[in-house]
Amino acid sequence: KTVKKAHPQYGSLVQEAKLLQQFHHPSIPIIYDVIESDTAAYLIEEFIEGESLRQYFLRLKSLSDVLLLTYSKQLCELLHYIHNPAHRVLHLDLKPENILISECQIKLIDYGSAICRKQGQPIGAFFGSHGFYAPEQAEAGHL
Repeated sequence: KTVKKAHPQYGSLVQEAKLLQQFHHPSIPIIYDVIESDTAAYLIEEFIEGESLRQYFLRLKSLSDVLLLTYSKQLCELLHYIHNPAHRVLHLDLKPENILISECQIKLIDYGSAICRKQGQPIGAFFGSHGFYAPEQAEAGHL
């Protein structure tokens, strides 16, 4: 992927790629390298063939109990991984459009809203998509 330095989201896209490079988990897309030039950044990343959980569900209309448990377990394992003390990352935009299904493996994409939380650091800003943000945000609380 090529991102021109003139692109309004250049900084956040490069920051997102560098964040993802730290992770090694089957449900997180692999970023092999980030190469910056005078005019652009080149993100060398895993190609993921699949569809979003939303598209998947709309196509199938339902999920078997086995698939529901499989995907739920993968998602819980992933959230445990990124939330653990070694990473302390909050994705902040967890929704069906950001969960890809690829060969019975979920992949969580779009870490553009993700933040690394330092211990004791309050987070009061609003993040996420309407209807999918943390419940404490709906009540104007801290994450």
